[in-house]
Amino acid sequence: MKSLISISTFLVLTSPIFAHTEALPQLPEEGFRLDLNAGLSYRSESLVKSSEAWVIPGVMMGGEALPSQKGLSLDEAFLTPAFQHRRVYGFLKLGRHLGSDSFELDHVLLGYTPFDSAFIEFGKMAAAFTPYNGVHATETNFSSRRLIYDAMWGGQFNDEGLRLRTLQGDWELGFELWKGRSFPAKNLDTDRSAADVYARYRYTEDQFKLELGVYGFQSDAKSREDNRYAVGHSHGGSTITLDPTYFDGRVKASGFHYKASHTYENGLSIYLQGEASQMSQDGYIWDLTHRAEIQNQLRGFWTELLLTLGKDTLSYRGERLQIQNDIYGASATILGQKLALTSLTQDPYRHSLCYERRLDDGFKARIEWSKDFTTRDKKDLLTLGLVVSETLFQSATKED
Repeated sequence: MKSLISISTFLVLTSPIFAHTEALPQLPEEGFRLDLNAGLSYRSESLVKSSEAWVIPGVMMGGEALPSQKGLSLDEAFLTPAFQHRRVYGFLKLGRHLGSDSFELDHVLLGYTPFDSAFIEFGKMAAAFTPYNGVHATETNFSSRRLIYDAMWGGQFNDEGLRLRTLQGDWELGFELWKGRSFPAKNLDTDRSAADVYARYRYTEDQFKLELGVYGFQSDAKSREDNRYAVGHSHGGSTITLDPTYFDGRVKASGFHYKASHTYENGLSIYLQGEASQMSQDGYIWDLTHRAEIQNQLRGFWTELLLTLGKDTLSYRGERLQIQNDIYGASATILGQKLALTSLTQDPYRHSLCYERRLDDGFKARIEWSKDFTTRDKKDLLTLGLVVSETLFQSATKED
């Protein structure tokens, strides 16, 4: 942890210009802005029954990794007020996540630019170690979250913390320090139980753009449980109760992401993006009567290919997890079966294909097919969706 913290000293050096990063919504140049993002979908099938908990075999689940359900549903809805005045900026994000029945305050961020291209940000916010963490399904070309984020980060890593980042030419460097109260971390005894560092390189030449990035993350967990269905959480009209099991240990993660795009003279744009990440969780799993040692290794991969011409976009996404669990002790079998850590027979995967048509006034219509193997059964899902992304209000303040 000390090696991660020491890097923060370097991240407040000067660099040439002020710039925007994907960790933030689109900020007004000066003034106030209010955005709405929402998605409505009809699905032909559910991943699990409404009375069952969604568990990817071999994965220690948690956070906000909730499944979609069969039929018509409001997947997500977010209101995002944002402001920028000179060197101060911030935003809130209020809404509901995919699979959830409740509305919540998702982000509260305040930022300050002490000098050009040095940024200090704090609040409750999504980590920026990849540009895809904290991105909601309505902000992508698909109706589901990327599988790697459900498995590793509980949907997203969102916590109270401090971020220091800087732009140095084509490079962005960042350091984040978290309270560590969100999955996969959980430690109420300290305010310094999670941290990460990241670096990104961006290259642009004519119509070609490239971004490459790496990150490292470390956290502690104490009495961490799967509380997705806690406090009588209602999911699809049913109440799900889980027998609590806890994890104590150290969590380490690292990864690499890429993004490339090219636009041709006829207007055709090609986008290729993806990520490879790994996470280790070493420690103990336990309940009131059992305890076992565990070494969990999880690797995740995804890639997306998008073709856009005019108002039409055709997208493919391929995703796969590789999981290894080594559990030791007299209660290893009991706890392994209880958490479905030993029931893995094949790597979980998902393949998705989507056609999207951009309509007028911020609306997009989608038809999507996916082959899903994130449970014990392979399923074909057909989804019809409507997405709205609209700026409801924007005002500018005058310079004094």
